[in-house]
Amino acid sequence: MEKVSIRQSNKGFTLVEICVVLLLISVLAAITTLSLISWQEYSINRKQEDNAELIYMALKNKIAQLKSDNTLKELKNWGSKSSNIASFTYTNKYHTVDGALKNDTIYYFLCDKTDYENYKKNPATYDANKKLMFELLSEYLHDKQLLKAYIAIEYSDDGIIYAVYYSDRTKFGYGAGYELNLSQKSGLTEDKLYEKVVGVYSSQ
Repeated sequence: MEKVSIRQSNKGFTLVEICVVLLLISVLAAITTLSLISWQEYSINRKQEDNAELIYMALKNKIAQLKSDNTLKELKNWGSKSSNIASFTYTNKYHTVDGALKNDTIYYFLCDKTDYENYKKNPATYDANKKLMFELLSEYLHDKQLLKAYIAIEYSDDGIIYAVYYSDRTKFGYGAGYELNLSQKSGLTEDKLYEKVVGVYSSQ
């Protein structure tokens, strides 16, 4: 029987080859990580926008009911004093004055992240205006947990909802002292809202 000699090879990866492979792995890992972070940010922001739309639709359905019942006057009771935002005007395409489009006076309702929880703890003695808002929304809002967030609603007293702002992360409001100042309407670019993780749904 012939003996078969097996030649052993001492050839292996060089240091340069190992470095190249490690570099490629690092680049791929970095790209994957950045993609995941970007997707996560997009997903979070998209959720805020979807929630703003759900609030908007719930309110729109409730207002339609109030109109059919001729009880729309309840709308004037929203907010602490249904405060007028003097610097805000929206063109109402359904209203004309002497043939010209009318700019509506805009009111707002502002809800803090803890308001709904406090309301649920003691609804009987809770702030009457915010209580009314929660009751109006609850009828057409399936997931009541959505109300545990910062919410701003801009509307006219004849039942037109112009915008809903929503965030479960960023405290915003009208005037100084907020992370996002909604009264500075000119500064509310899409990038700014995205950066602050605030979703907005608007009829305009």
